[in-house]
Amino acid sequence: MQQEEERVVYRQWGDSGEDDITRLPRDWEARVAADGRVFFLNHESKTTCWDSPLNNKRYRVDRGLPYGWQKYKDEEGAAHYVDHLNQFSCLVDPRLLTDNVFELPSVYHIKKTNTMATRFRPLSRATSVMEGVDLSRRVAIVTGANSGLGFVTALRLAEKGAHVILACRHMTRASTALTKIQNLVPDAKAEVMELDLASLHSVREFAVSFQKRHLPLHILVLNAAVFGMPLARTVDGIETHFAVNHLAHFHLANLLADNLRDSAPSRVVVLASESHWYTTADPTVPLHISTLPHPPKHTYTAVTAYGASKLCNLLFTFEFHRRFSSDGVCCHAVHPGNLLATNLTWNAGMLYRISVLLARPFTKSLEQAAATVLYCAAHPSLERVSGLYWYECQPVEPSPDALDPELADGLWGFSHQLIHERARLSDSSSSEPL
Repeated sequence: MQQEEERVVYRQWGDSGEDDITRLPRDWEARVAADGRVFFLNHESKTTCWDSPLNNKRYRVDRGLPYGWQKYKDEEGAAHYVDHLNQFSCLVDPRLLTDNVFELPSVYHIKKTNTMATRFRPLSRATSVMEGVDLSRRVAIVTGANSGLGFVTALRLAEKGAHVILACRHMTRASTALTKIQNLVPDAKAEVMELDLASLHSVREFAVSFQKRHLPLHILVLNAAVFGMPLARTVDGIETHFAVNHLAHFHLANLLADNLRDSAPSRVVVLASESHWYTTADPTVPLHISTLPHPPKHTYTAVTAYGASKLCNLLFTFEFHRRFSSDGVCCHAVHPGNLLATNLTWNAGMLYRISVLLARPFTKSLEQAAATVLYCAAHPSLERVSGLYWYECQPVEPSPDALDPELADGLWGFSHQLIHERARLSDSSSSEPL
């Protein structure tokens, strides 16, 4: 057996253009064993193998990490790697990072503004931001609250006395999340309501069901998102990233606008991302909003589709601010940072984890990431502040496109038109209206 193992040829990882972890099939991941051999892990089947799923060849790397790198493990035992020389971290063993990887967008454009200063710092936790906040008699809706950042946001809002509605697609998972909240906060006023952001009809049904209860609405957190999807369309025939991340949230906020206005002062918090800088494969090619619902197959990538949807989130934020802030409805966008433990990161596969987790120094915990979301949603110091983009509890500058009022107004009108068209198509096919 030992002689047979010695006859196996191991290639040096990175010597060939085939050695690119971004090309691994979905659910596959490359890791390095203690002796330097590369093995491949399939998360769906929960199996490992030495042969690459790309070409059935075997690989090895140098046994030691590159100079300046160090491996750490978090509380759950997950490994992450820190480059102390260049001050960034990632989840990928640096010995597997080829030039192909570093050609991905890896530098964010975060720049603080002089709009206002806060006392909170980059590593502030959700509990610190919420200290002394009283949300009794306040009603909040959080989309995608069954896990990750949405769950922490809902938990901390409930902890401070808010009546929190977990708006989720998977009711079983939502019920499990609700039970966790009730166990942690025995007197929590929390409940679940079904909301499938991949269906405009579901969005409409959610809004109607909420309005029938005649509850006020003080906080609306538009948190849910998808990433890493192959080119696919929702039941409404719209590209999934654009439909779920932007259009459904746009529809929901507009349907609930009167509730927010009647409950003023109220707030809308939109989960955006620094990925909004990357909307086309070629940075010299401008983004055309009209192509987002039906992108050409030959130009589609999950990274740029997600980036475009996040740009739409920012354009929506600033346009919503312009239209509703005078009525006492404030609206903010938040980049939460890059997270270690969200379904968004995991489901997106290796490409997303590389292009995003390499981008910012030292990834955040969920409690740290939720701090900015909760600051914008509930902190008294922002009672009459609106229309800003936030990161680490500080206002930051978005891309020039995000600040384009004509683009924002055009997206607003285009989104309304698209929703009405879907409604007409639904009526003509004798299905239920949106």
